[in-house]
Amino acid sequence: MMIFVSGGVRSGKSSFAEKVVEGLADDSEQVHYIATSKAVDAEMIERISRHKQDRIALNRDWILWEQPYDIKKLISNFSSSNLILIDCLTILVANELFREGYNWTSEEYGKKLIQQLLSTFYMLNEKCKHIVIVSNELFSSGVASDKGSYMYMYVLGNLHQAIVQACDEAYFVQFGIPQLMKSKNEMRELR
Repeated sequence: MMIFVSGGVRSGKSSFAEKVVEGLADDSEQVHYIATSKAVDAEMIERISRHKQDRIALNRDWILWEQPYDIKKLISNFSSSNLILIDCLTILVANELFREGYNWTSEEYGKKLIQQLLSTFYMLNEKCKHIVIVSNELFSSGVASDKGSYMYMYVLGNLHQAIVQACDEAYFVQFGIPQLMKSKNEMRELR
């Protein structure tokens, strides 16, 4: 099953996504956390630390993968009894799009990046028991006019649409309250 969780910055989406993974995992199943953030400043260091403490409080051993880009390289480490949480797509897209040496102004590169990331998520979904993808909602204030921001929003927006179309469940979290936006199955109880 693939689940998409979105919401604004500090909306509670990561905490909700962690609880979703916890609720889906049996005792014998391993949970993996793919962290896409880089510790580039004091605020990000604090956020990373807070997320680690939140996972510790859940009383489950999470395997942490710090992978700011090329998450496809991790696929061979997972099996059908694994649950994967990717947090977050927003940062992953920025890391991938603005990597040194890449032509981020090229629409062709943007389309290629969309396909690469979708392919990776689909492969993870096929290989693992469940995959949960967290992303930020950035589109309520309109589309930026500068090339870098426009390309970023183009890639992220297209990824959001494709992932939600393919996923089994999609949630929007606001004020710490998750709203089910899409479900292929009947509502299931979250632990």
